[in-house]
Amino acid sequence: MRRVWLRVILAVFLTLALVPGVVLADNSTPETAVQFSQSDSSASGTLTGSGSGAFRYYLFDYPGGGAPITVHLTWDPGWGLTDAAFGFNVYGPSGQVGQGKRGEDVGAASTAQLDLATEEPGQYLVQVYSYTNGSTSAFTLEVKGLAPQAVAVGVADNASPGQAVAVHDPAYLATGSLPGDGGGSYSYFTVEYPGGETELGISLAVSPANWLFTDGYGFNVYEGGTLVVGGSETDRTATLATKTATVKRAAPGTFEVQIFNYVSGVTADYTLGISGGVSQVMAAAGNDSPEKAVLLTPTANAARGAIAGNSGGAFAFFGFNYQGGYEPVTIVLSSRPGVDLTGQGVGVMLYQDGQPVGDAPVGTGITVDTGLALHTLQSDVGGYYLIQVYNYISYVTAEYNVYVVGLR
Repeated sequence: MRRVWLRVILAVFLTLALVPGVVLADNSTPETAVQFSQSDSSASGTLTGSGSGAFRYYLFDYPGGGAPITVHLTWDPGWGLTDAAFGFNVYGPSGQVGQGKRGEDVGAASTAQLDLATEEPGQYLVQVYSYTNGSTSAFTLEVKGLAPQAVAVGVADNASPGQAVAVHDPAYLATGSLPGDGGGSYSYFTVEYPGGETELGISLAVSPANWLFTDGYGFNVYEGGTLVVGGSETDRTATLATKTATVKRAAPGTFEVQIFNYVSGVTADYTLGISGGVSQVMAAAGNDSPEKAVLLTPTANAARGAIAGNSGGAFAFFGFNYQGGYEPVTIVLSSRPGVDLTGQGVGVMLYQDGQPVGDAPVGTGITVDTGLALHTLQSDVGGYYLIQVYNYISYVTAEYNVYVVGLR
């Protein structure tokens, strides 16, 4: 993966290396940075300050597309001893993207935090620093909301729609190289979109970034062969061009992301980030009573199934744990066939502690053959909620997908 940030902070490292008697810790340089991951997203240590700066470095992969990431630092002794000489910076592929802002103190300890939501995908570097003169502080650094680490995609792995890489992570990152061809060369990815007016963000960072030919490569987003949106350039440096697109609508769907390169003789090195999709859609069966409900979670928030209708009601049940605090969570139900056959007989009910708190019958979907129901929960009451998908049409089997958007 590209490490453009190395050039950005190289001068800082060289300054430290020239200080006599400095003993460098294992991750005291960008080259030896500790890699964070979704399952290993925090680290603790000590840092003794220097007038010219002492540092610890940490890496994380970021999908771009405005995906929310929080970087949080606690150190002790804190601000009372170190003042502003202790803290952290965050660098992206194009340079510095932010610095931790001081938060609340807890006794002698202090905190700093940066909420990151930018377009550029790639590898990001956190630099914990201390410019105190000989003072030692213990610290803990945590990065919340991480995506899985980047997937390396080979040129031949997904060169046609039939070979498309299926994206099964709500935040996804891939790297690859695409040689140019005057007739077009391509890489394909597919992503399941949950609808519910959530924002699907696609970001592509590409090098080289020569303005003479950068328009020759980029990406398009298709649904069923129809162009939905194309990537537009949102940032450019001497080495990197970033192109982004967003999709936001009520109806769910499956989108195909096509990366293209029409520049003969030029290989485009790319990092693709996709945020706002869903995990692999689970197949649900046998969940015809509340005690058999399938649990949906922030990282497994989609399921599919089928219900043979009954005039007395036939059901499928799903549960989820709601964070409360009036944060919006939307239940999205798409179904086949459309309302011409089902009318108001197919839909979704929401229960909390056995009491109904929402009802959304299926209406017209994105086509006449599909139905769509939406219900948004926004309450101060957190805890377990039950979704009941129903079918009261005795002669119709309803094939459905259900998504819960906004869980944390």
